[in-house]
Amino acid sequence: AAAEKREAFAAAQTAEQEAFNKSLDKLERVINGFDKHKDFSKVRDVAGDVAKLQDELRDAEEKRALFNKREVIFGTEQTDYSQLGRMVKAFEPYANLWTTGAK
Repeated sequence: AAAEKREAFAAAQTAEQEAFNKSLDKLERVINGFDKHKDFSKVRDVAGDVAKLQDELRDAEEKRALFNKREVIFGTEQTDYSQLGRMVKAFEPYANLWTTGAK
């Protein structure tokens, strides 16, 4: 019974991580395309998009930490989510520009 629960939990973790990886890829595409924003007359709209993306990045950081903690519990190798760190770093200048511009 315990082994079955462990297997079910591990399968759920795998499915969640697959969905998470897809969401990271989508988020990365959005961030990589953020340089298309050049119209400062839309600063409030873009700042709103920035806030949403920052929330998504924070949520992703929390999920990354949760998945890595679970991997430790399962005794499996921790997944490398360095892609997320690179995205946060790449997005920071855009976030600063549009957030400052909206003030």
